[in-house]
Amino acid sequence: MRTFLDAYGFEDEGRRGFGERVVARVEAERDMHDRAGRFTSPGSWLHLEIDWLKAHADTIDRYVESST
Repeated sequence: MRTFLDAYGFEDEGRRGFGERVVARVEAERDMHDRAGRFTSPGSWLHLEIDWLKAHADTIDRYVESST
């Protein structure tokens, strides 16, 4: 995360809600896999990643907002 922020940075408004945007992006990737016929079963790495990101979205936001 730190390397990403160092490389790309964010405007202040881009930092708010970053964790939720990451979750939405990963959920969209899961949906894309499903539409392509590569269904991901509950308990797969992708579902576990989404669950972890959802549980830690606020922590991600706090980290991103504090990294200036």
